[in-house]
Amino acid sequence: MAKKKNKVGRGKKIIAGALVTAAIATAGWWTISSGKSKIIVPTEVASQIIDGDTFLTQSGQMIRLSNLNAPETGMCGSDEATEELKSLLTDKPLYQKVIFVDSYKRLVSLVYSPDGSVNEAMLRSGWVRFDSGNGPEKEKLQTARQHAIDHKLGIYSEKCLSTKPDRPGCDIKGNNRNGNDEKIYTLPGCPNYPQTILQKDLGDRWFCTESEAIKAGFKRSGNCHSNIKR
Repeated sequence: MAKKKNKVGRGKKIIAGALVTAAIATAGWWTISSGKSKIIVPTEVASQIIDGDTFLTQSGQMIRLSNLNAPETGMCGSDEATEELKSLLTDKPLYQKVIFVDSYKRLVSLVYSPDGSVNEAMLRSGWVRFDSGNGPEKEKLQTARQHAIDHKLGIYSEKCLSTKPDRPGCDIKGNNRNGNDEKIYTLPGCPNYPQTILQKDLGDRWFCTESEAIKAGFKRSGNCHSNIKR
C-alpha cells in the first residue's frame, strides 16, 4: 500500500469531517468520559486488514493509521505488522480521529479500541516505523517508538536490522533509500562500510558480487575508491 506524508490543506479536513458525519448512521456508539463530562462518539468495526497500517471498515471506509508506516509487502516484517494490526482490531469497536484524507481517499486517522490507542500499540510492537508528521499525540507515539528501539522489537530486532551476511562471503551491503530513488552498495574496505547497517524492512539487502548488486539496480557508493574490488 502506497504511503503519503500526513500533509493536507484546509479543504481536505472539511471533507474528512463530512465523511465521518455521513458514517454515523451505520456505526455503533461509545461513551467517553472526560473529567466530569461524557461524550458520545461513533464507532466502527474493521472488516478487512489490508496491511500493517491500513484497514477497511464495515461501512466501507478505508482507514490509514496516522504517524506511522508499516513495511511494504514482501519486505521484512510486513507479514508480522499485518498480523499485529489484525490482533489489535478484530471484533473490537473502533473510534477514529480523522486527521485528513489522503490522495487515495483514505481517512488518515488516530484509531482507538477499548484497549487504547491502536497507533501507539503498533509503534510499541516495533513492526512499524514512526512517521515524523505532526499530530495531537506525536509525543506519545514517539515514546512508543523509542520503547521498541530500546527493547529491539520487531523491525529493530536482528530479524530485520542486519549486521551479518545472510550467506558466507555475501558481504556487500545494499542500502535502499528514498523510495527506490537512491540504491547504493558498499564493499568491505569502503570508508562508510563499518557504519552501514542494513534495515531490511526498507529494502536493504546483502549481495555476493558487484554485478549482482548492479543488476538489482544498486550503484557503488561514491566514496568507494576504484581500487577496492570484489
